[in-house]
Amino acid sequence: MRIGREFTRVGRWAGAGCIALAVACAAIGCSPDVDSLVERERAKGNLAPEADKPAEVQPEPAAEQPPAEGEDRSIINKETDEVLDAKVALAKPNFVIVENKVQGNDPLTVSVSAYISKRAEASTFGMQRAVQLHKAQYEQNPTYDEFMKMMRENQVSFAKLPYYQTYAYDQEKGGIIILQDTDKKPLEGGA
Repeated sequence: MRIGREFTRVGRWAGAGCIALAVACAAIGCSPDVDSLVERERAKGNLAPEADKPAEVQPEPAAEQPPAEGEDRSIINKETDEVLDAKVALAKPNFVIVENKVQGNDPLTVSVSAYISKRAEASTFGMQRAVQLHKAQYEQNPTYDEFMKMMRENQVSFAKLPYYQTYAYDQEKGGIIILQDTDKKPLEGGA
């Protein structure tokens, strides 16, 4: 019986370590020095000489702006109580509603995207339930001011989103949505 407990404990730490490694790699970059690997393979005779090398493809510039000096953009284990009024925010042309879903093209970005998406979703469950209870009691969704008052009274905060996204309360639907500021980061696909 003791072996099973030890295995479970190790398994939990291994999973946490994998998540921490994925997040750290996404935050600081984790690609090996490709040029040195190529030269080493050429020296062994495993690659064609330099003349046969195809033209280099320039990587696309990153869409994110570099952080301002002294600005911390880390969102790991951080929370926020900033919630915009969806009606007011959507009146501005730079805010659009985005889906809270897992996105990415490779295992690392998918892992980080899943972490952000699921943590944001889980952190809003309590307030979503409070809105449902308010609607059941008063037969209408709370106003933005009532929503913010409930948040302050209950000391509720949500998982911090990337710098270009923010939470907003939609009074008509009675739900919390995520808005993206297209001035800070354009939408994928140009839309």
